[in-house]
Parts: sequence; structure tokens; C-alpha cells
Amino acid sequence: LVQVCYGASFAVVASQIKSQKRTLWGDMEESLSRADNIEEGHFAERSWAGLLSKPLSDKEMLAVYVKSNRAFNEKDRACSEAYLGMLVSDAGR
Repeated sequence: LVQVCYGASFAVVASQIKSQKRTLWGDMEESLSRADNIEEGHFAERSWAGLLSKPLSDKEMLAVYVKSNRAFNEKDRACSEAYLGMLVSDAGR
């Protein structure tokens, strides 16, 4: 189970930023500076949660699995490729 950030909005504590190798931020800036709305930017957006959040505990992962009942797949009409594999719950439908 991997945490993912869809979109550019997220919150993070400074200690999580500082826990990364300093070269990471320079490398990332360089790879994202060639233009706006580039493919690398979309990959970076989905990387923020994995880079900057604390890993989920076993108890938290179990809670996510229990609440979800399926994953988005290519048969979902409203599902873009960006969301493939995302766990969802149809309980509210």
C-alpha cells in the first residue's frame, strides 16, 4: 500500500522535508524546470506523498483495506489512467 498525492495540494511538516537527501530537491528542481505542465511534473505530484509522509502502520493499512472494497480499473468510465489501482469504497452508492 503506497500513499499517493493526486494534485498539487498537500501538507507536510518541515522535518519530513529535511529528512530527505539535500541533493533530491536540486535534482527534482532541475528535472521540473524545462517547461510547464510536463510529464515529469505529473510523476512528481504522485511522488510527494511517498517522499514526504510517514509510512502507514500495519493498523492503518488494515483500516484502509477494510474500508475499501475494490480498486479503480480500466472498466471504470470515470477513471483516468492516473487513478488506476487506487483503492475505493462503493459503500456510499
